[in-house]
Amino acid sequence: MERTAAIIFVMSMLVSGVSFAENVSYTYVRLGYVNTEIDAGPINVDGDGLELDGSFGFANNAFAFGTYSDLDFDFDIDVSLLEFGGGYHHRITPKIDLVGRLGYVRADIDTSFGDADDDGLLLSGGVRSRITNSIEGRAALNIRTIDSGANDTELDLGGDYYVTDRITVGLGLRLGDDATTWFLGGRYSFGDRHLSMGDQRQASNR
Repeated sequence: MERTAAIIFVMSMLVSGVSFAENVSYTYVRLGYVNTEIDAGPINVDGDGLELDGSFGFANNAFAFGTYSDLDFDFDIDVSLLEFGGGYHHRITPKIDLVGRLGYVRADIDTSFGDADDDGLLLSGGVRSRITNSIEGRAALNIRTIDSGANDTELDLGGDYYVTDRITVGLGLRLGDDATTWFLGGRYSFGDRHLSMGDQRQASNR
C-alpha cells in the first residue's frame, strides 16, 4: 500500500511539471554514497559504501548501462553488486521519457564464515522527467530474478538538481522487499548522445 501511494505521488509530481522541459541525458557517469538497511525476519543489518554507475547512449534511443557498488555491513559482511545491460527510452510527452532496461546481475558476499556469490537477471521499467530547467525526477520498478531464488522487487525513486548543464547532485530512495537504500551523489553528463531522432531534427534546424 505504501509503495503504491509512493508511485502515485511521484507520477503526479513528474506529470505536473512545466509545459516544456529540457532533454535528459543517457550518456553520463555518476558516483555516490549509499546506505542500506536489510530487515528480513530475524536478520537486521546496516551497511554503507560507494556506488559507481554509468550509461552510454547510442542509436538514437538505445543505451548501455553498468553499476557497481561495494558495501560494508555489520558483523564483517562485505557485499559487492554488479549490474550491466542495455535499455531503450521513448519520449511519450515533451517532458517525460519512458525507460526500459534489461541486464545481468551478480552479487558477491564475503563473511568471516565463508564466501558466496549469485547471479540473475534485472528487468526495469520507469520514467524520467526534466520537471523544470533545474530539477529532474525519476521513478522505476526494478525486478531482479536470482538463480538461488532470492528474488527482489524494488521501487527506485530519485531526483537531481542541475548545478550546471552537465553536473547534477541528487538524492535517491530504493524500497525493496527486505531492504531500504538511500543514495546521495553527483552525476556528470557528456554530449548530446541522449537526443532522440525528433530532438536531433529540431537541433539541426536551429
